[in-house]
Amino acid sequence: MWIIPQIIVAYLFCGPLAPFIPPPPFDPAKMPYDIGFRSVGKGNLDEVELRWAANGRDYMAGAGFLSPGGTKTNGLTNHPPPIPEKATLTWKSPDGKHHKEEVAIRALVPDPNHFYGTIWIKFMPDGTPKVKPMSWDEMRAMQYWDKEYP
Repeated sequence: MWIIPQIIVAYLFCGPLAPFIPPPPFDPAKMPYDIGFRSVGKGNLDEVELRWAANGRDYMAGAGFLSPGGTKTNGLTNHPPPIPEKATLTWKSPDGKHHKEEVAIRALVPDPNHFYGTIWIKFMPDGTPKVKPMSWDEMRAMQYWDKEYP
């Protein structure tokens, strides 16, 4: 008996009235971003992690194991604003060596207070990391044209 009103409400808000429901208000403090990892090198990377502090807390995004050509992302819920100024990237290269590098992030993000996309950490063929932010629109366009990103 109680399910009928729920069905009616769901129909109204997901059916004919959906185009008339305004989007939520824009709040740059709540803009979601993701952290992604990609390897274009020749060997497997392991223990891949990015760590930073924000809002009085420590955060971590990780890929763990990353094979050549591999891509991993962490999801939007793990990374609250603001986008960090810098972060510490650690990984183990194919030769078994552990690496630790401080990478600048915020300075590379266009309009960081309104960024809506993925901050990619791309391991280049020589093994060095490169930070490459891409908006959701950029990634969608590259996917549409069947281009590799980042």
